[in-house]
Amino acid sequence: MPALTSFAVCDDVRAEQGGKLSLIGFYARSVVVGAIPALMPKLCFFAQFDSLADANAFSIRFVSPSGNLILEVPNIAVANPPPSVVPPEYRAAQFAFQVAPMSLNEQGVYRVEYHFEARPPCAAEFFVGVDPSLLGPTSPLVGT
Repeated sequence: MPALTSFAVCDDVRAEQGGKLSLIGFYARSVVVGAIPALMPKLCFFAQFDSLADANAFSIRFVSPSGNLILEVPNIAVANPPPSVVPPEYRAAQFAFQVAPMSLNEQGVYRVEYHFEARPPCAAEFFVGVDPSLLGPTSPLVGT
């Protein structure tokens, strides 16, 4: 059964040479905006699973703090991994998706669920909060 080993919210996920990924604008477990609603040009979600060897497909559900469905993507095919010199216990399956533009209409805990056939979902959460000082000229640091 796939286990979610890493999850990240960031501005961008880029594929680099040598099979590496770069996470740009990493938010960790919280996104802080100046006001709600907030419109972000793009928000990316990165997930790493210990293995997807037993999975043929999965679905994603992205849910707001009030339980509203923001995005649902069903039946994403799981590609067979290429041959690797990496021992199975050190392999990982990675998946990233983006929402562009991304409307954040509520403060609170958002949830991303990864559903695999006939298994409980793997889920990750992140918090969206408001800090009015981020709005610019009203910031207490302006002019100091």
